[in-house]
Amino acid sequence: MGYCSELRGVVEGLQLAWNLGYRWIRIELDSRCATQLLEQHNGDTHHHTAIVDRFQELRSRGWEVNISNIIARPTNVQTA
Repeated sequence: MGYCSELRGVVEGLQLAWNLGYRWIRIELDSRCATQLLEQHNGDTHHHTAIVDRFQELRSRGWEVNISNIIARPTNVQTA
């Protein structure tokens, strides 16, 4: 739902990293739902299945891909 663009960004970033020859990747997501979906995908069908399946395919290649959830810090914006 709200994290679809984050999932797409991860997949596109992984594809780019693979194409550029990177073989160790650390992914930090601030969406716990997105992190859990990518980490605990069990084959269930849902509207993110294609993206998650693509992530799993990319992750299974001969490289190290670590994914973790982070706490996003609020941005402090000051105006004059």
